[in-house]
Amino acid sequence: MIHVIRTVRWAILLEPLATSPSAASTPPAAVGFMLLILLPLRLGELGRPFAIAQPPQGGGIRISRSGAMASCVVERIVDGIAIGLLGIVALRMLGATASGRYAAFARTASVGWPRGSAASALCSSSSSSSTSARCASPAAC
Repeated sequence: MIHVIRTVRWAILLEPLATSPSAASTPPAAVGFMLLILLPLRLGELGRPFAIAQPPQGGGIRISRSGAMASCVVERIVDGIAIGLLGIVALRMLGATASGRYAAFARTASVGWPRGSAASALCSSSSSSSTSARCASPAAC
């Protein structure tokens, strides 16, 4: 099911490059997903733009390789932002329901996220005597 959603999302991203990318993007997306399984380090992501940039059989609109690659980069950026936002929501939910030092960390990390103070939040919520035992670097605490 997730592959169908990713194919539709990729077709939406390719829409400015071609008039009807949804029908043309399904076989290259399937090739890319197969390569994701076969190749290490997510190298299969490169298969989709290369497959859709091939000249279509029987004529049709050709999508540029750089445009197809850019759509994959935009898709990865959107995925990263979505995962980050889900992480913040999860920290807020944990901070609202948990107890103890990890709850304090979750509350301050989700609030202090724009300032980048998640590590210092863990250190500041503890007493000064045990700070160096739990912190990765005492300079950050």
